[in-house]
Amino acid sequence: MVDEARLYRDKLSDLSNGTGCVPRSYGVYQVVNYRPHDSDDLSFGCMIIEDCGVPARSLLDSGYADEVLFCTRLVVLVYELHKRGVAHRQIEDRHVLQKDGWPYIVDFSKATFDHDCPRKSDNLDDRDYDGGTHPLAEESGCRDIYEVYQETGMWLPMNLRCDGYFWTASVFVDNPWALTDKLLDGGSLHDEMAPQYAARQALTLAHEAICDYCRKYLPARGVEYEDDIPINIKLEKYCREYENEVAWRSPLK
Repeated sequence: MVDEARLYRDKLSDLSNGTGCVPRSYGVYQVVNYRPHDSDDLSFGCMIIEDCGVPARSLLDSGYADEVLFCTRLVVLVYELHKRGVAHRQIEDRHVLQKDGWPYIVDFSKATFDHDCPRKSDNLDDRDYDGGTHPLAEESGCRDIYEVYQETGMWLPMNLRCDGYFWTASVFVDNPWALTDKLLDGGSLHDEMAPQYAARQALTLAHEAICDYCRKYLPARGVEYEDDIPINIKLEKYCREYENEVAWRSPLK
């Protein structure tokens, strides 16, 4: 408890600024019980901290109206802790308080204070944060940060679905032609019953799958994508360009 109080004082004081992060600590005190039931009740220690709201119902349901903003602030806060060498190691609902939309992390009893986080140079803030696609745990670089992303649902789904098959979103969401190539290459589906597509049909399927993914998980970007290639106007031209590209790449017969 004394070590935790020193952590609040020495490493986290600049995060105790009244706008989220960690509560202020007012020190550790010994409480004397003048009417003990037995010798173990003579005295006990306690640490007094600032009132920072109520426990979050869960990291996906904090009780604040804007859940995305709350979760984003929590992710940014974990990064700030890691920049100071502090890994909490127990980021879960019982250790996260919510007050006026700001997250406060408490109970650093299991924290480590010499964490050299490989993600500490990431530059995030709650104004321009944009979640990435879900990586593998071993690719995330830091388990603490990986778990808080996981618990808050801030990762985008790893796969997009196209005509019954799943494809890696981070690879194909920006490259409909690459996804179309995969659909045309029946062997890449590892399915002997996979349908054989014409170039125009495959590109239309890829376009619709990417639009659906963007509408669900990247709504602003989904609008931009559809504005760029509206299904009823520019897709026809886009299909012709792709068909010409396929014909050019095909070996002469």
